[in-house]
Amino acid sequence: MKKCLFILEVLFFTALTVNGQDYAPKEHYLVDSLELQLLSDYDRGLIEENISVYNNNSSIEKEKLEAIMNLTMNASSSQVLSLYNNWLFSYSTSKFKTNKDEIYLAALAVANSNYGYLSFNKGNHQEALSFYQKSIEINNNLGHETENAASLNDIGSIYKNQGDFTKALNFYNKSLNLDRSANNLKGVTNSLNNIGYLYSDKDDFDKALTFFDEALEINIENGFKQELASNYNNIAFIHQYKGELDSALYYLNKSIDIDLEYQYDYGIATGLNNIGYIHEERGDLDSAISYFSKSYEIQKLIENKEGMVISLHDMASIYFEKGAIDKALKYAQ
Repeated sequence: MKKCLFILEVLFFTALTVNGQDYAPKEHYLVDSLELQLLSDYDRGLIEENISVYNNNSSIEKEKLEAIMNLTMNASSSQVLSLYNNWLFSYSTSKFKTNKDEIYLAALAVANSNYGYLSFNKGNHQEALSFYQKSIEINNNLGHETENAASLNDIGSIYKNQGDFTKALNFYNKSLNLDRSANNLKGVTNSLNNIGYLYSDKDDFDKALTFFDEALEINIENGFKQELASNYNNIAFIHQYKGELDSALYYLNKSIDIDLEYQYDYGIATGLNNIGYIHEERGDLDSAISYFSKSYEIQKLIENKEGMVISLHDMASIYFEKGAIDKALKYAQ
């Protein structure tokens, strides 16, 4: 049976060494356990740029918090996002107790949306929904409705994963309309990709391609490399459905190359699993298992429970096909 793909400046400081680990100094970088040397050039540059703004505007609270919010909303590393989002939430919660300035509420709206994203990527969908709804409520109370686009888009993805096409499309369209009104082109391409994925899930591939192609055009014109990764992954899905496996593999590798550059583990894991499907369809079961296994190890590292289950199931399926029942049962548990 065919399996379908998953659609998806610089200052230098002396590092602190603890138990053999080199951590960036908290007094400058705000957070504990930040290992700059392990991050991509993109994330290091993002941190340096925004921490520089934070430290150079120590008396301007709005600019300080906006720098950290920008950092969390653009980080490709889940570790960077988690560390700085924890700081943002804790700092803003503490400050708001004695100072009711709207900037702290705006920061809490961003922090809750980020927590929703982190929970979603771990497969905790109900927890994610709760965080997104808190973020939306705060933004609505502030009159910042356009800031809800990302949360609405991710809620759409939750309903998509639950098989509710109508709700998913409704939330994706809400997100798309908000991003169009705010001229947020990156947000526009994300929603277009997700709407295309919905239609591909309904086997309406021609309609899906119209959304993928519109997103691709925007991404290429504006140099949105990270967004191109999911775009290429989705186009690979269409080629796989058509039986054009070489083309599917070509676009998957282009997608993974970008995710590797930005160290986007979720995208890398998804791409590896999808390459496994291509090899399985070709009958190269050993290669398929190898890619499923690599995907599983990354899913485990980033605590994506849903992804772990999918990779384990895929490995079990291959072992059943090979007649290795004991191994199949081991991975199927």
